[in-house]
Amino acid sequence: MTICEGAFAEYLKKFPDMTEYTAAIVPHLKERPLGAVSIFLDANVVLMMAWHEDFLKSILSCGARNRPDSAREYFKTCGRDGERLAASTWDLPSLIKAAQRRVTFKNRGRAITRLFEHLFGFPLWPDEDTQNRVLDLNVLRQLVVHHGGASLGDDYWNQLSDKKVVSTKKYGDLPVIRRIDYHYCTTVFMKDAFLALARQAYHVRDELLKRPEWVYVSGPKTG
Repeated sequence: MTICEGAFAEYLKKFPDMTEYTAAIVPHLKERPLGAVSIFLDANVVLMMAWHEDFLKSILSCGARNRPDSAREYFKTCGRDGERLAASTWDLPSLIKAAQRRVTFKNRGRAITRLFEHLFGFPLWPDEDTQNRVLDLNVLRQLVVHHGGASLGDDYWNQLSDKKVVSTKKYGDLPVIRRIDYHYCTTVFMKDAFLALARQAYHVRDELLKRPEWVYVSGPKTG
């Protein structure tokens, strides 16, 4: 197993649990009004991204804990204002907290990606499609949490790789309204996003298993 096995244990267990839950609920949504569909989708979007962020924080924490000198060097050279000067004096809890603060999806998750690759030596994402799906899921999460599923203008639209996750309406000279397309998201997008989350997690675990420095080696058995 990997040194970071604790980060995978609970996260990977959630995928079959979510699959079973979805299989039980989705057949009944066909008989329900749109409101029930939207609540189901909104809840899944927020929950899946919360799980994903917790997983990323756990992975980066593991990296910082097992490579403190490398992590400290990263923050000394690539840290934000104040971090570069303070990093050399941080104890391990402070270093871990700094690593967890990098879990943000701004600029296509560049902060997460750079620190992850510095600590582990391989890409966080197995491919661009996986990254796009997860980033689109995060955009939906932002729409749900901060805008009730719809927003004015193109701020979120410009971030999306799959534009079909939202529908567009225009009223006169007002900014366009981008609203989550619940039918498309429920029938197509969420399955793709779910698979992308799983694909990324297994990619990280498989890559760690290829690297002896990240593999836990138990001592010889006695008795």
